[in-house]
Order: sequence, then structure tokens, then C-alpha cells
Amino acid sequence: MAGIVIWLSLRRGDPHLPHFTRWQVVGALSYVGTQIMFITATKLTTAANAIFLQYTALWVFLVIGEAPGQLALVGAALVVSALTGRAWASAQNSR
Repeated sequence: MAGIVIWLSLRRGDPHLPHFTRWQVVGALSYVGTQIMFITATKLTTAANAIFLQYTALWVFLVIGEAPGQLALVGAALVVSALTGRAWASAQNSR
């Protein structure tokens, strides 16, 4: 709702209002997407899992070229092994 009000006020062309560049809009939309995915993750799993996965994102090196640290790799390995073990246990219980 607030976005609609801001958009309508920007359309008036008031010189005292801020003007957004294309990259600011891209950044804002990226932030909105991140928040939506985080909220969805906390609805589908525990908040601790969502936060842990957020801070151990291994795909970041593809975007900014920063190699993941050793702690991030260990954390991701733990998460993958725990999720695999949990999925395997669930499959065994459903038989």
C-alpha cells in the first residue's frame, strides 16, 4: 500500500520528492524478493534453518566472485547431511 502512495506522489512530478534511478528500483525489487523468500522459508521450516541457510548461501561466489569460507562449507555440508538423513528417515518410516 505504501508503494502505491509513493508511486502516485512521484507521478505528480513534485520537484521536492526523490527520483529513483533504474538501479535503485532493481535493488528495491531484489530486496523485496529476498524478504518474500525469507518469509516463505520461515513458514515452511524453522526460523533457525532459514537463517542458517541464508548465511551459508554457497551460490554467492557465482555472482560476486567471493569464494565461500571454510565455515560456510562445513555448515552447508552439515545442513545437506542433516536434511538427507531426515529425508531418508522419513522415507523409511513411510514404508
